[in-house]
Amino acid sequence: MTKRLFFFENWMDEAGLKNAIENPVIDLVQMDQSDDEEQIWLALADVHGYQLRPSTETKRKFWPGRSFLERCPNLLAVSSAGAGYDMVDVEACNEAGVLVVNQSGSNSESVAQHVIGMMLALAKQIAQSNHAIRQEKRDWTRWDYCGHELTGRTIGIVGLGNIGRRVARLAKAFNMTVMAYDPYIAVEGFIGCGVEQAINLQDLFTNSF
Repeated sequence: MTKRLFFFENWMDEAGLKNAIENPVIDLVQMDQSDDEEQIWLALADVHGYQLRPSTETKRKFWPGRSFLERCPNLLAVSSAGAGYDMVDVEACNEAGVLVVNQSGSNSESVAQHVIGMMLALAKQIAQSNHAIRQEKRDWTRWDYCGHELTGRTIGIVGLGNIGRRVARLAKAFNMTVMAYDPYIAVEGFIGCGVEQAINLQDLFTNSF
Protein backbone atom coordinates (compact mmCIF):
# COMPACT_ATOMS: atom_id res chain seq x y z
CA MET A 1 0.00 0.00 0.00
CA THR A 2 1.12 3.55 -0.71
CA LYS A 3 2.14 5.50 2.40
CA ARG A 4 1.95 9.25 2.61
CA LEU A 5 5.04 10.96 3.98
CA PHE A 6 4.68 14.57 5.09
CA PHE A 7 7.40 17.21 5.46
CA PHE A 8 7.61 20.99 5.78
CA GLU A 9 9.58 23.34 3.50
CA ASN A 10 12.53 21.20 2.42
CA TRP A 11 14.41 18.02 3.24
CA MET A 12 17.55 18.38 5.34
CA ASP A 13 19.54 16.24 2.89
CA GLU A 14 18.70 16.04 -0.80
CA ALA A 15 19.79 12.40 -0.87
CA GLY A 16 16.93 11.50 1.47
CA LEU A 17 14.42 13.37 -0.66
CA LYS A 18 15.72 11.64 -3.80
CA ASN A 19 15.29 8.22 -2.20
CA ALA A 20 11.76 9.07 -1.09
CA ILE A 21 10.80 10.32 -4.55
CA GLU A 22 12.16 7.19 -6.22
CA ASN A 23 10.34 4.87 -3.81
CA PRO A 24 7.12 3.74 -5.56
CA VAL A 25 5.24 3.09 -2.31
CA ILE A 26 5.80 6.59 -0.90
CA ASP A 27 3.52 9.50 -1.70
CA LEU A 28 5.28 12.71 -0.63
CA VAL A 29 3.27 15.57 0.82
CA GLN A 30 5.23 18.82 1.03
CA MET A 31 3.82 21.97 2.63
CA ASP A 32 5.07 25.22 4.09
CA GLN A 33 4.40 26.24 7.67
CA SER A 34 3.08 29.53 6.32
CA ASP A 35 0.35 27.72 4.36
CA ASP A 36 -3.26 27.86 5.48
CA GLU A 37 -3.32 26.08 8.85
CA GLU A 38 -6.60 24.30 8.18
CA GLN A 39 -5.15 22.83 4.99
CA ILE A 40 -2.04 21.73 6.85
CA TRP A 41 -4.06 19.87 9.47
CA LEU A 42 -6.23 18.27 6.79
CA ALA A 43 -3.09 16.96 5.11
CA LEU A 44 -1.54 15.76 8.37
CA ALA A 45 -4.71 13.89 9.32
CA ASP A 46 -4.22 11.68 6.30
CA VAL A 47 -0.48 10.95 6.44
CA HIS A 48 1.38 7.89 7.70
CA GLY A 49 4.82 9.40 8.20
CA TYR A 50 6.10 12.79 9.35
CA GLN A 51 9.66 13.91 8.58
CA LEU A 52 10.56 16.52 11.20
CA ARG A 53 12.72 19.57 10.84
CA PRO A 54 14.78 20.70 13.89
CA SER A 55 12.87 22.17 16.84
CA THR A 56 14.28 25.63 16.12
CA GLU A 57 12.80 25.50 12.62
CA THR A 58 9.44 23.95 13.45
CA LYS A 59 6.51 25.79 15.02
CA ARG A 60 5.67 24.29 18.39
CA LYS A 61 2.11 23.43 17.33
CA PHE A 62 3.59 21.02 14.79
CA TRP A 63 5.70 19.18 17.34
CA PRO A 64 4.49 15.57 17.79
CA GLY A 65 2.77 15.80 21.16
CA ARG A 66 -0.53 14.43 22.44
CA SER A 67 -2.73 17.07 20.81
CA PHE A 68 -0.82 16.68 17.54
CA LEU A 69 -1.25 12.91 17.58
CA GLU A 70 -4.98 13.23 18.23
CA ARG A 71 -5.26 15.14 14.98
CA CYS A 72 -3.21 12.58 13.04
CA PRO A 73 -5.05 9.25 13.48
CA ASN A 74 -3.25 7.54 10.57
CA LEU A 75 0.26 8.42 11.69
CA LEU A 76 2.60 5.43 11.99
CA ALA A 77 6.02 7.04 12.40
CA VAL A 78 7.79 10.34 12.99
CA SER A 79 11.42 10.86 12.01
CA SER A 80 13.79 13.52 13.31
CA ALA A 81 16.07 15.06 10.69
CA GLY A 82 19.02 14.83 13.08
CA ALA A 83 20.12 13.04 16.23
CA GLY A 84 18.00 15.19 18.53
CA TYR A 85 14.31 14.52 19.03
CA ASP A 86 13.58 16.91 21.89
CA MET A 87 10.49 18.16 20.07
CA VAL A 88 8.88 14.72 20.17
CA ASP A 89 6.74 13.51 23.07
CA VAL A 90 8.09 9.96 22.98
CA GLU A 91 5.77 8.71 25.72
CA ALA A 92 2.70 9.98 23.87
CA CYS A 93 3.97 8.41 20.64
CA ASN A 94 4.52 5.08 22.38
CA GLU A 95 0.99 5.15 23.77
CA ALA A 96 -0.37 5.94 20.30
CA GLY A 97 1.70 3.22 18.66
CA VAL A 98 3.70 5.73 16.64
CA LEU A 99 7.31 4.81 15.93
CA VAL A 100 9.95 7.48 16.70
CA VAL A 101 13.25 7.38 14.81
CA ASN A 102 16.19 9.75 14.42
CA GLN A 103 19.28 10.09 12.23
CA SER A 104 21.95 9.48 14.85
CA GLY A 105 25.55 9.62 13.71
CA SER A 106 25.00 11.32 10.37
CA ASN A 107 27.00 14.43 11.30
CA SER A 108 29.11 13.09 14.16
CA GLU A 109 32.40 13.76 12.34
CA SER A 110 31.51 17.41 11.66
CA VAL A 111 30.35 18.05 15.23
CA ALA A 112 33.41 16.34 16.71
CA GLN A 113 35.74 18.47 14.58
CA HIS A 114 33.81 21.56 15.62
CA VAL A 115 34.36 20.63 19.28
CA ILE A 116 38.10 20.40 18.71
CA GLY A 117 38.04 23.69 16.82
CA MET A 118 36.29 25.43 19.72
CA MET A 119 38.76 23.93 22.18
CA LEU A 120 41.67 25.26 20.16
CA ALA A 121 40.02 28.67 19.82
CA LEU A 122 39.65 28.91 23.60
CA ALA A 123 43.06 27.50 24.46
CA LYS A 124 44.89 29.70 21.96
CA GLN A 125 42.71 32.80 22.58
CA ILE A 126 42.19 33.09 18.84
CA ALA A 127 39.12 35.34 18.97
CA GLN A 128 40.68 37.68 21.54
CA SER A 129 43.98 38.06 19.71
CA ASN A 130 42.21 38.52 16.38
CA HIS A 131 40.12 41.33 17.87
CA ALA A 132 43.15 42.97 19.49
CA ILE A 133 45.35 42.91 16.39
CA ARG A 134 42.67 44.63 14.32
CA GLN A 135 42.54 47.65 16.62
CA GLU A 136 44.47 50.83 15.79
CA LYS A 137 45.76 51.13 19.35
CA ARG A 138 48.62 48.73 20.11
CA ASP A 139 48.26 48.45 23.87
CA TRP A 140 49.14 44.77 24.14
CA THR A 141 52.13 42.51 23.70
CA ARG A 142 52.54 38.99 22.40
CA TRP A 143 52.59 37.77 26.00
CA ASP A 144 48.98 38.87 26.57
CA TYR A 145 47.59 36.19 24.28
CA CYS A 146 49.92 33.25 24.69
CA GLY A 147 47.16 30.82 25.52
CA HIS A 148 48.13 27.28 26.46
CA GLU A 149 48.60 23.82 25.01
CA LEU A 150 45.98 21.08 24.94
CA THR A 151 48.78 18.56 25.42
CA GLY A 152 48.63 16.93 28.82
CA ARG A 153 45.24 18.36 29.74
CA THR A 154 42.13 16.37 30.56
CA ILE A 155 38.99 16.66 28.48
CA GLY A 156 35.64 15.75 30.04
CA ILE A 157 33.00 14.37 27.68
CA VAL A 158 29.33 14.11 28.62
CA GLY A 159 27.87 11.20 26.69
CA LEU A 160 29.99 8.57 24.96
CA GLY A 161 27.88 8.15 21.84
CA ASN A 162 28.89 8.60 18.20
CA ILE A 163 30.10 12.17 18.74
CA GLY A 164 31.64 11.55 22.15
CA ARG A 165 33.70 8.60 20.94
CA ARG A 166 34.95 10.55 17.92
CA VAL A 167 35.90 13.54 20.11
CA ALA A 168 37.79 11.15 22.36
CA ARG A 169 39.84 9.80 19.44
CA LEU A 170 40.62 13.29 18.15
CA ALA A 171 41.60 14.53 21.62
CA LYS A 172 44.12 11.72 21.95
CA ALA A 173 45.91 13.14 18.89
CA PHE A 174 46.80 16.06 21.19
CA ASN A 175 47.97 13.63 23.89
CA MET A 176 45.08 14.60 26.12
CA THR A 177 43.68 12.45 28.91
CA VAL A 178 40.06 11.62 28.12
CA MET A 179 37.34 11.21 30.73
CA ALA A 180 33.66 10.68 30.08
CA TYR A 181 30.40 10.28 31.92
CA ASP A 182 27.61 8.21 30.44
CA PRO A 183 25.25 6.23 32.68
CA TYR A 184 24.07 4.17 29.70
CA ILE A 185 27.48 2.80 28.73
CA ALA A 186 28.90 -0.30 30.40
CA VAL A 187 32.42 -0.28 31.85
CA GLU A 188 33.62 -2.32 28.87
CA GLY A 189 32.53 0.51 26.56
CA PHE A 190 34.87 2.95 28.30
CA ILE A 191 37.73 0.47 28.31
CA GLY A 192 37.24 -0.23 24.61
CA CYS A 193 37.55 3.48 23.82
CA GLY A 194 40.52 3.95 26.14
CA VAL A 195 38.50 6.48 28.13
CA GLU A 196 38.47 6.97 31.90
CA GLN A 197 35.00 6.59 33.37
CA ALA A 198 33.72 9.39 35.60
CA ILE A 199 31.35 8.19 38.33
CA ASN A 200 29.14 11.28 38.01
CA LEU A 201 29.09 14.76 36.48
CA GLN A 202 30.72 16.31 39.54
CA ASP A 203 33.62 13.89 39.21
CA LEU A 204 33.90 14.74 35.51
CA PHE A 205 33.88 18.52 36.00
CA THR A 206 36.30 18.36 38.93
CA ASN A 207 38.90 16.39 36.99
CA SER A 208 38.62 18.15 33.61
CA PHE A 209 41.26 20.88 33.32
